[in-house]
Amino acid sequence: MSSINRDKIQQKMLPFVMENIPPIYMEKALIELNESKEGVARALKEMRERAKANKRTCDINFVDDFLLQFLRHRKYDTDRAFRQLLNFTEFRILHSEWFECRGENIYNSPLKQYFSILPHRTADGCAVFIFEVGKWNPSKFSTDDLSREWLSLFFQSNRYPMTQINGYKVIYDFADTSFRHWRQCTPGNVYHVYNGTINCFPGRYKEIHLVNKNALMNATWTIFKAFLSQKLRNRAFFHMTPEGLLDHFPASMLPEHYGGTLKEFKMEEMKEWKNRAYKFQHTFPPCGQPNLEKESYAE
Repeated sequence: MSSINRDKIQQKMLPFVMENIPPIYMEKALIELNESKEGVARALKEMRERAKANKRTCDINFVDDFLLQFLRHRKYDTDRAFRQLLNFTEFRILHSEWFECRGENIYNSPLKQYFSILPHRTADGCAVFIFEVGKWNPSKFSTDDLSREWLSLFFQSNRYPMTQINGYKVIYDFADTSFRHWRQCTPGNVYHVYNGTINCFPGRYKEIHLVNKNALMNATWTIFKAFLSQKLRNRAFFHMTPEGLLDHFPASMLPEHYGGTLKEFKMEEMKEWKNRAYKFQHTFPPCGQPNLEKESYAE
């Protein structure tokens, strides 16, 4: 990318923790998601009525904020939003162990070594996650453990309306991957990732970045893309080296080992957020949780 275009990338950043929605993003919700005060009330009423009429959800009193996540994700198409809510309900039953409290502290979890949430959002409001696959040791941390941690951070970060409206940009780093990771790359495991994150979780995926291209990346993508819509395939970007990320993200928001200028102490600030998110996830009821407020993560 030219230096001129890279200069355009170096835009204003937003903090990751944002409880309120600035007016410009309220307008974005109206234009992109068909969200209006009257439409919200009407859609929530319809979602509640459908839930009460369905045998799988009739006993669940869903939280309005949780229903809004599905409505925003499906741009207030109540048919699609309710189908996804049913998918989530079934998913939570089938994989209830991923929502169980195990009394662990995320500081002691291997997750902190390879899964990162950046402390800033991009100028378009997206939260940015990084998964350093090569740092995951499958022999010590199972795919179930990985799913439990992964879901906790996605579901808790989506309790911010800013995330619901603007979505995610996810970076998968395949550096230092080996045969032990290759063995986990089965169609079944890849489908579980797809089903949980695409069919069930009401998150908007705006960009997917695959960094340090190698054989494992190619194998994973070959399987994964078979499940994806053409729309999501078109949002995937491949980078031979981390520096390619600078064509998409400000240097100031990327860690130094990705060619950015973000210092380690800034990343440390997010560890407390992750620890609290993990605890909140393990009180996650079938009805969902309300949006996060400032005091939710206070000391």
